[in-house]
Amino acid sequence: MTYQCPMGHASDDADFCSVCGSQIETAVAAPVAAPPAMPTHTHATSVNAGVAESCPKCSEVRDDPQSPFCGVCGYDYVNKVGGDQAAVVAAQAPSQPAASSPVTSNGVAFAGSTRRVDVKVTVAGQPARKYSLFDEQNLIGRSSSAVQQAVGIDGDDGISRRHLMIEMVDGKASVRDVGSANGTVHETADGAKTPLANGEQRDLAVGDRLRIGASTVITVEAIVN
Repeated sequence: MTYQCPMGHASDDADFCSVCGSQIETAVAAPVAAPPAMPTHTHATSVNAGVAESCPKCSEVRDDPQSPFCGVCGYDYVNKVGGDQAAVVAAQAPSQPAASSPVTSNGVAFAGSTRRVDVKVTVAGQPARKYSLFDEQNLIGRSSSAVQQAVGIDGDDGISRRHLMIEMVDGKASVRDVGSANGTVHETADGAKTPLANGEQRDLAVGDRLRIGASTVITVEAIVN
């Protein structure tokens, strides 16, 4: 049996509240509902449990809470800066179909210059795939329906959806890291390795390798001017 304290407590004593000591003016027993049980532990979080966080720049769902950057626009979740929304809009714009065009080695029709860069993409545990890159700018990254890519790579979550750009301008091929979360390493044919800074551009030669993600290697097999 419990008694109603003037302060709202449930008292075991009929005269004075066993919780706060206030005098109980009437000894009429009144059943008091037990307070709801408090959780044994709580965790502070900026995102409600079960609710996926979206990028404030491009609204892309943050699929990896541990990654400090948005995989689509490059927004910096830690410092709350950056994000190339214009690039996202341009990437999502429908591409114009090419009229009567030859077929490249990766089965994609292309009309225009015959200049190209042939690359081989190898992901650990998967067969190698070969691509011919004809455009002046060729975006390479983890496969995504939200980003228009020249090469989409599956099977390596360490790759950003906007990872690197292979460019072919004035007969010269080059590579540029476009703000990837885990970086790009340029390895020349003689084995010299150079990590690329965000936005850094380096010339490419046949035999060069680009190491990205956890286990992906992009090898330059041919540069045709």
